[in-house]
Amino acid sequence: MHERIVTVMGPTASGKSALGVALARELGGEIISADAFQVYRQLNIGTAKITADEAQGVVHHLIDIKDVTDGYTVAEFCRYAREWIADITSRGRIPLIVGGTGLYVQALLEGYDFPACGALQEAYHEWEAVFAREGLTGLVQAMQTRAPEYFDSHPVPDRQRLIRALSVLSVGGDYRAGKASSSPLYRGPVYALWPERERMYARINARVDEMIAGGLEAEARWLYERCQGVQTQAAKGIGYKEWWPYFEGTQTYSRTVELIQRNTRRFAKRQRTWLRRMVYVRPLVMTDDMKPVRSVQELAAEIKQEWSESDGRHED
Repeated sequence: MHERIVTVMGPTASGKSALGVALARELGGEIISADAFQVYRQLNIGTAKITADEAQGVVHHLIDIKDVTDGYTVAEFCRYAREWIADITSRGRIPLIVGGTGLYVQALLEGYDFPACGALQEAYHEWEAVFAREGLTGLVQAMQTRAPEYFDSHPVPDRQRLIRALSVLSVGGDYRAGKASSSPLYRGPVYALWPERERMYARINARVDEMIAGGLEAEARWLYERCQGVQTQAAKGIGYKEWWPYFEGTQTYSRTVELIQRNTRRFAKRQRTWLRRMVYVRPLVMTDDMKPVRSVQELAAEIKQEWSESDGRHED
């Protein structure tokens, strides 16, 4: 692959969307969202979906493309993203991958190989149904029957990983999803916003408060009523699932807010851990007021310079 792309990652609430928009305006680009939940229509507040004002005219893709009862897999994301990268590039513009779902971005950049998307999605739903009926024990037993060696590298059972692996096995694939490279297959930097941890946590807490003031409870209640009794990915999102016990009268309001903040902080910590494993990521240190130390103009100049030098090497 020779397409030029720019990737912007980072923990939740670190300012990825704003930096992505600024770089897109500077480079003449369009954004492909790498977020597992912003694909869902009507889920705007809890997913921190970018508004029209925040987008500043920059075109965004892979947002609002699914109903909340639909699934969305890493294989689908990769297929859609590759199609949009080709389309945006063909129009002389620059694709920017912006989001915090590390698995999605890594799978795209490193060229993970997946079975046919439609069949995989169907299998994914079937194994989700197994989990709903039998719990984690059912998934573990199924994997022990199909590929007991799986647990040599995954000694601690994880629901999401097991469902993904069993789905791949069900459609004849290898759960160890092969990849083309351990380095990005596209030409362009992979940036990651890197805020100081305590400031990031404070920002997360404040943003949750803002979401609640903006109507998160009503949005979560709509999702609860829409997905009640149905196992859906959308209903598993942080900021939504914590409300279910409250709606059912088994949890207080204050405890619900506390759990959303706690779970979001934990998610941000997991995101940072994931980013550390992606050795080609370039951390962007942030200031005390959660702004990148380096300006957008500096980053854009760096990107253009690298592409220019790369073009020169290709000509040689």
